[in-house]
Amino acid sequence: MEKTYEIGLWSGAGYCVSEFEVTAFSEDHALEVLSERLIREGLTGLYETDEEHEKTREWLGITEDEELEGNYGWCYVDGTMEGAPYPIWVRTENMKIVEKK
Repeated sequence: MEKTYEIGLWSGAGYCVSEFEVTAFSEDHALEVLSERLIREGLTGLYETDEEHEKTREWLGITEDEELEGNYGWCYVDGTMEGAPYPIWVRTENMKIVEKK
């Protein structure tokens, strides 16, 4: 059964969180649905592509395996089954996902 989720994402700068409402089956699915929207609407400040995120890992001095084992503040989202042209990375810092009643 689909539910409505409110998702807040932080760009990494400033004090504002961008909020979105999506309909999905779960929190993970909500992020996948949102990823398509972020890409389609050109909201590039709220996500990184794989190529961009590789540069972030280089800057942090970590490997992909180290990132997956630790908590470095990023979440991999593959929304390609929801129409996104490619997977993205979003910040988990200041992220919120709330099921609306």
